Amino acid sequence: MIKIIKRLTWFLVPLMLLVASLARGEPVHAATTSSFELVLHKRLYTDVNAKVQPWYLNNGQKADAAGDIMTKTTGLNGVTFTVFDASALFQKAHGEGQDVQTFARQFSAMDSTSALAAVKADNLTKVAEVSTGHDDALDEDGIARLHLDRTRGDDPALYIVVETDTSKSGISVDQQRDTAPLVVSASMADQAGQKLNVVHMYPKNLVYGRDAYFFKYGVTLDGSEMRLAGAKFVLFKKNAAGDKLYLAAKQPDPLNLQWVAATNPKSDASVARFTSQKTGLVTLGGISLPAGNYEFAEVDAPEGFQNDAGEIKVNVPSRMYTASGKLIPVTVNDTELAQTSSGQVTAETIALGQPRVYNTEDQPPLPNTWFPPNPGTKSRTPNPPGKGRTHTPGHPLLPSTGIFPQLGDLGNWLLSCLGFVVMLLVLHFWKKREHSQA
Repeated sequence: MIKIIKRLTWFLVPLMLLVASLARGEPVHAATTSSFELVLHKRLYTDVNAKVQPWYLNNGQKADAAGDIMTKTTGLNGVTFTVFDASALFQKAHGEGQDVQTFARQFSAMDSTSALAAVKADNLTKVAEVSTGHDDALDEDGIARLHLDRTRGDDPALYIVVETDTSKSGISVDQQRDTAPLVVSASMADQAGQKLNVVHMYPKNLVYGRDAYFFKYGVTLDGSEMRLAGAKFVLFKKNAAGDKLYLAAKQPDPLNLQWVAATNPKSDASVARFTSQKTGLVTLGGISLPAGNYEFAEVDAPEGFQNDAGEIKVNVPSRMYTASGKLIPVTVNDTELAQTSSGQVTAETIALGQPRVYNTEDQPPLPNTWFPPNPGTKSRTPNPPGKGRTHTPGHPLLPSTGIFPQLGDLGNWLLSCLGFVVMLLVLHFWKKREHSQA
């Protein structure tokens, strides 16, 4: 009877594990004593301005599909992970009194760059490299699978998983925040104490995007400054060939900005335009820019002002912070921008109004002036502004001596008539005098 029970146990235990796996919707994998499967679920926080990001404890278990780590993030394909064998390093630390949790906490405070430096310093062996993609079995993006040995010699194996490349993902991610390496132990177990044959880990990233803004000011003829509303701008970048690509008006996926070529961006409806507010503030309306160099171009100046702003260059650095934790600011025309608050320009920054981009006020038109017509024409052409010498209006029958005041066309006509009447009177009295003498 005991033998029968033992045989049934050996049959029922694998069967129960199979049923549990199917109930969780996981693919079935053959259990082995020498290896286990590591499944990486690469998740991306899409709201760069969120004050609280989804948090998840990596315990090797598959996350609930309704949990925040799945519903408030998205799977990210094209991310490369490199796995290093840290078994010997851990055994040395364990001999000095450290447990797995203490050992793992040393790496949890690092970003990917610091982790790679530590791996190099400790001369750890690279055992695998994988990239995330769509997984048909899970119907999920951001998945990478690999098999790892359970032991190193007589001791349980321990691995460090480091994110080493995101360039193929097509998304600009923050390489400093939420990129701590994963410490994976071959001894990870479920709540019942059974070693896991499939270990699920959820490395995370935050989208890297920065805000760009400036203030539009006008310089009046008397030299004073005023904030200008109604100026219109477009944003462009240059590709490898040096061609301008403009930020598109339609952005279906804010994680992957769309850019379009345009010969006339001022009138092209496919190009996004940004208008200065009454405070002069110009923003991208909630669009965050990945690392790179950009430029604003003014396509419409406010009425009464010239379109003479010139270049408005934007630089978004590749990192948010220095190694010492100091913010690396975005610059506009080499002026450092103050940090925004949840994507919004603060009231203090608006009051300060920096950085500033200027337009100069138009010169007032010169008064209408009269010139004698060119030979063979009957037109009278006003003097072009800023060219030639201003001519005092006069009359073609009167010399331009400057003696007569500027009276306008009617005044000149009346003055001519008066002169003609005076001439007639002089002639009349002269003839009358001649007649009386005769």
